[in-house]
Amino acid sequence: MLLDLSEWIVLHPPLPADDARDHAARQLDCYRRKVMKAGQALVDGDDAARHRLRKCVKRLRHAVELFGSLFPASGRRARFMAALLPLQDALGALNDLVVAQAVLARIGSSRVRGAAALIGQTQRPALLATAVKAHEQVMTAPRFWR
Repeated sequence: MLLDLSEWIVLHPPLPADDARDHAARQLDCYRRKVMKAGQALVDGDDAARHRLRKCVKRLRHAVELFGSLFPASGRRARFMAALLPLQDALGALNDLVVAQAVLARIGSSRVRGAAALIGQTQRPALLATAVKAHEQVMTAPRFWR
């Protein structure tokens, strides 16, 4: 996204503020839709689907940070970001569990007694519940760009 934006800045004359806001709003809507769609796999999907959701959330967060200043300062932007960060944190923790399990399997320790507790697998249901709740909060948070 940053490369595309940089290329666009170099090749195009500056846009009026309204055009820039319209473009930003369309991009934010697009990333939000992707988070909504990918979020359907949060509970029933596999780890790869949750990782795809994590990447979508990260893109949305970066877009909010990049484009946020184009819109009037308001508590809505802060509330949207406050809803977004717990989702990204929960998805990151879930991904860490997947990576830790793979590392243990690679070194042959995944069957050692207590290995699951060592890497925090017992936290998985709570992390999933947190991610589901956080996803719902992101999807119901007012879009500060509209």
